[in-house]
Amino acid sequence: MQIQIALHKEKDYQIGISLVRQQQYLESLDRFKSVLTKNPKALPDILTPLYKQVAHRFENNHLRLLITELLISQEKYLDALYELEDLIEIDSSFTQSYYL
Repeated sequence: MQIQIALHKEKDYQIGISLVRQQQYLESLDRFKSVLTKNPKALPDILTPLYKQVAHRFENNHLRLLITELLISQEKYLDALYELEDLIEIDSSFTQSYYL
């Protein structure tokens, strides 16, 4: 709980969330990676609002790609693989998923 409260005050976190709302996923990835560099345990608190967005926009592959890249950056390879499988299953022609 303390980490989540601290994240809401973290400028890069706030900007990252704002960028996701504006559908600027690559820019938000940089912001979230910056937060994770300072606090690797913040991953669940970053992923929670992203998964809420996925629940509303299930076929948003750019958002799923963002989640996958965050998981890879934190060496959560099995979770990243599950996300990548969903990504390819939803749209196999989404070429960015093949570069991971």
